[in-house]
Amino acid sequence: MRSSRVVATVVVVSLVLLVAGGCSLGSSGEVSTATTAPPSGEVVVAVGGWETVMSERGSAGTRWLPLFFAQSPAGSSLFDLADRDATAATAIVDQVPRALELDPSVVTVWLVDGDVDSRTPLASYERDLGTVVQTLVDGGQEVLVTGGWQVRDDERAAAYREVAEQVATKAGVSYVDLADLEAGNDGTPAEIADRFAAARQ
Repeated sequence: MRSSRVVATVVVVSLVLLVAGGCSLGSSGEVSTATTAPPSGEVVVAVGGWETVMSERGSAGTRWLPLFFAQSPAGSSLFDLADRDATAATAIVDQVPRALELDPSVVTVWLVDGDVDSRTPLASYERDLGTVVQTLVDGGQEVLVTGGWQVRDDERAAAYREVAEQVATKAGVSYVDLADLEAGNDGTPAEIADRFAAARQ
């Protein structure tokens, strides 16, 4: 489904996007040196795996996360903590503490692919993803959870999507339904971004 090589997560947003949106960028827990955000600005944090990194898609403009961030208020900052090989279990240790330190306005959580590839037992996945989401909720964050899109081995992935939706419902957070979208479709990133934005409370 993807190579296992670990790639450092670096978010690159084009100058045009930054200027047009009036947004600043932070990467992997490092605060942006841009002008302090006005009261209307938000701190947007991404917790996730390959689905958020999506380095194979090329330029940052074609990834869903920068497109979602572009819909944030002027002065907002983006911190992409996602790691392409992350699972829900590793995110508890590697991403959630860093997310809480940033005191985000909203956190996106997309942790499916790594667990599908690792064949994590569904009960373990439910426990670990539940810990990720509930820890963020307890920190006072707005959390947006998705179980992802259709993939090649979709029968197996669908079971994880169902668990992710159950976790979101139990935690009382918004679930972003992407089950009708297909990975690899060039039009998908913009649609994903719009659905995350529409799920904001």
